[in-house]
Amino acid sequence: MSAPLTIDELKSLEIGDWVWVETFDKHFYYKILVPSVDEMVFSYRHYTDVMKYSDYGKTWLAYKNKEQAECNGEIVELPCILKSHSTYPKNQVVYINEFGSIIVERFSYEQDAERRLAELKGEE
Repeated sequence: MSAPLTIDELKSLEIGDWVWVETFDKHFYYKILVPSVDEMVFSYRHYTDVMKYSDYGKTWLAYKNKEQAECNGEIVELPCILKSHSTYPKNQVVYINEFGSIIVERFSYEQDAERRLAELKGEE
């Protein structure tokens, strides 16, 4: 499992940033972040939750995203190109869309995947 965000990293986030919050009773929330002085206010759709900085590490932790919380020491920054060993086409561009969904686009040619990745990164 990857290291959770530090308190300083949490405090540096801005309104509208997304984080993965894990509570120790094993409930997980992917919520939009609203920082305040002594606590974090998270909301997702019509649901709101308040978590105090003083409880961080005791009753809750936060990660950059769900993948970081669940990874086994390997962090993949999105967007990226992943090579599939079991499906065709082999070149897969993986990214998170504006709705927070993970999207996989498959390309027959590596150069097409590289072009799409550059487009997603704003390099084209």
